[in-house]
Amino acid sequence: MFLVILTALSTASLRAERVTVKRMNSNNIKIAGKVIRIGDTFDIDADISWPSDSAFMVVYDAQCWQPIRMAADYMRRHHIRTYRQFVQSNGLYTRSLQSRRQSDTLYLADSLFVPRAVGSIGDVVPEVRIKGNEKRISLPLTSDGQYYIITREMFKTMRSGRLSVEIWESDKKQQWTYCCYRELCLIVLPQRL
Repeated sequence: MFLVILTALSTASLRAERVTVKRMNSNNIKIAGKVIRIGDTFDIDADISWPSDSAFMVVYDAQCWQPIRMAADYMRRHHIRTYRQFVQSNGLYTRSLQSRRQSDTLYLADSLFVPRAVGSIGDVVPEVRIKGNEKRISLPLTSDGQYYIITREMFKTMRSGRLSVEIWESDKKQQWTYCCYRELCLIVLPQRL
């Protein structure tokens, strides 16, 4: 009985040390020297080789119960080679961007959930403003009003690449406008390379 429980625990811990590829925009991402495909699993300490800085993949980690977005550009700039190093370096690219700093670069693969400014009240209208072309895009909120939702569909008329954006809130009734996030560098990653 003890041996069966010990075996089950060691098997569970081995499984927890692997993550599953759910989405990627390149067929040339290599892990431990092997080209990976959607549905493959890999060891969290295996080296990841990216074909270009525009490559990304979304993996599922059973330990954190959420998709993790990994961007080649971020990993190269921070000299990160493995999934374990990526997670330890910064929790920024998980589904909720709780701990971002103003100077961070955000990578948009499909959608981002950016924390809403603390103390936001009233009937506000959030929007993303793209610097340089003065384009404004209405910004939805999550059902609980805690996060702004930025999706790739918002930028479908633009080519993939680096954008400088700001997030603003305004209230027409109370006649105020407030910039919640300034100078965000948003990189819209290509769907396919």
